[in-house]
This record gives sequence, C-alpha cells and structure tokens, in this order.
Amino acid sequence: MKKRLRLVALISLYLLTAITQTQAIAFAQKAGPEEQLDALIKSKVNPSEPGLAVMVIRDGRVLFNKAYGVADLSSGQPMRADTPFYIASIAKQFTAAAIIMLAEQGRLSYDDQLIKYFPEFKGFASTLNLRQILTHTSGLIDHLDVIKDNNAGWKNKDVVELLLRENRVLFQPGEKWSYSNSGYVLLAMIVEKVAGEPFSAFLKKNIFTPLGMKHTFVADEAGVNTRGRARGYSLTNGRWEPNDYEAFTTGAGGVYSTLEDLYKWDQSFYTEKLMKESSLKMASAPARLNNGRPTPYGFGWLAEFAAKGRFANVWYVASHGNFKGFQSMIKRIPERRFTVIVMSNRGELLVWPETIQDIFLPD
Repeated sequence: MKKRLRLVALISLYLLTAITQTQAIAFAQKAGPEEQLDALIKSKVNPSEPGLAVMVIRDGRVLFNKAYGVADLSSGQPMRADTPFYIASIAKQFTAAAIIMLAEQGRLSYDDQLIKYFPEFKGFASTLNLRQILTHTSGLIDHLDVIKDNNAGWKNKDVVELLLRENRVLFQPGEKWSYSNSGYVLLAMIVEKVAGEPFSAFLKKNIFTPLGMKHTFVADEAGVNTRGRARGYSLTNGRWEPNDYEAFTTGAGGVYSTLEDLYKWDQSFYTEKLMKESSLKMASAPARLNNGRPTPYGFGWLAEFAAKGRFANVWYVASHGNFKGFQSMIKRIPERRFTVIVMSNRGELLVWPETIQDIFLPD
C-alpha cells in the first residue's frame, strides 16, 4: 500500500512538473519579447532586495522601461524607472564629450601634451597627449590599482598627488593599451582649466540641460541633492550590506543618471545637437597603437565587432561601469539603431545586454 502511494505521488509530481514545463514553454513561445524579459528578470530579482532598471530602445522607440527590487533598503524605497543610479565608468563618455566640444571650439587640441595643463608632470609624463589619455594608451597608472576601492572622500587633487608620488608611467605613450581612471580624472581637471568653471557646471550647461537630462548630476565636493537615488549594496555572508559610492573624484566616474536621461543621451548620437558627426565617428572608433594595431577603445567607449554568436562581425559600441555596489552597462548596435541600458545597485547586472538583444533581435 505504501509503495503504491509513493508511486502515485511520484507520478503526480512528474505530471505536475511536465505540465509546468509545458506551460513555461508555451508561454515562451507565445509571449512577446517584453513579457519574456520581464519574466526572466522577475525570476532573478527578489522584490525585497536591491535590484536593477532596464531599458530597451529601437529606432528611437522605448520598447522596455522597467525597474525591479529596492533602491534603498534602509527606507524601503522601491526601485523606479526614474531612480538615479551611480553609473561609474559610463561617466567617461561625458568627460570625452566635454573634451570633444572644447576641441571643436578650438580651445584645445587632442595633440596637446599633458604638461601644457599640468607642468608638474614634466619628466616621467612629459610626452603623452590628450588623445592618448582619452584612449587609455597614455601609460598613466590607474590610482585605483594603487589604493584599490579605498577612495572614500577622495577628490581630484588627491589623484594628482598620488600620480606625482608614484612618479612613473607603465609604458611609453602609445605602445600599449591599459585602462586608467587617473587619466580621465586629469581630463576633467583640464576641462575646468580651459572652460574656467567647475567640471560639474560645464556638463550641466553643455550636455545635461540641452538634452533635458533633468535627473543626471555630478557628485563632486560641492555637494548635490541625492535624495531618491539608489544606494549600493553587496551580498556578504548571505546579508545585503551597504557598499555605496563615497568619493568626490570626477571625470572617471562621479555621475548619477536615470534610464530616461540615458535614453536622451543615446538618441543624441544620431544627431549633431552636441557634437559633429565626424567627432562622433572618431569617438566610437578604436584607437590605434604606435605600431598600427587597433585597441578596443575609442573616446570613452568600447568599440569593436562582436566576436561570436549570431551577432558575430556586427559593429557595436558599449560602456561598462562597475564600482562598489553598482554595476551598469550601455550597449549600442548603431546599424540596428538598437540600445540596451542596464543599471544595478546589487553589484551585478543579473541580465546582460547580450541576453536582451537575443530576445528583442531574434532575426
């Protein structure tokens, strides 16, 4: 009798599992891409935990715009599609754009040497130029490699002091490619020197306000109103612990933004509202080393052909930000006028743009 009951139970469990799997397959076959992505994210994000926000854009239309999880665990504030996230290295796009604008105005040149603006670097960094800093081929060390992520309270001048103390470059300018946050901090300071105003003010006046990016701001030492923003967290020993951004350096990071604002930024690349088409093409083209070999980076953007899969040899530009409890990514496929934006306050993306593009671009 007991064996029979166990057999009945096993058969029932099997039938239930088979029915559930069949329903899931049927849903996947019938559901549109929006429903598929929504179901995928909900399967990964607990509504009571830190989460993420996702936007999908094609031909200027927003196909998907949703947020999941909690923005601030201490207050219980839910994540919203207009919640500002710390976007980490995605900020480098704005820094590069500021340099491009000043170059288009004839106020600086990409071939200007660093020592034109920082004479104190004469010696160990006397030959590197702005183009090499923009493309991470300058040889400048990355201050975060020296101090790791212990940069709470750091300001741009602290980065300069560290570079001068280190008194070295990693290689001769243009010989190699090596990511340097320090270089972009210096670029922000050069914008201030040339424009005669704070870096945050320059971005607001020349980029954020013209594009209507009302919820994007620079977290510098002047202080900003960060109410309602997402706080960063990391999972430690099964508990979500605060791991928020606490520095005041600008240029390499320091920017908070929202899905809707980054949509406006993305769409500006199809126009000349901020920069000339020739400048935009240059910014999204791989830089070349002294020996002519291409690097994977332009001006603030990763820029290369997809290496494998259905999108092999399709050109894309992308930017990835990852610091403390924040991780974010923008991936653009210009020939399809297709963009994915993902921002997270839990230290991981959970859903990568490649997965999303497979859902929305099945052809």
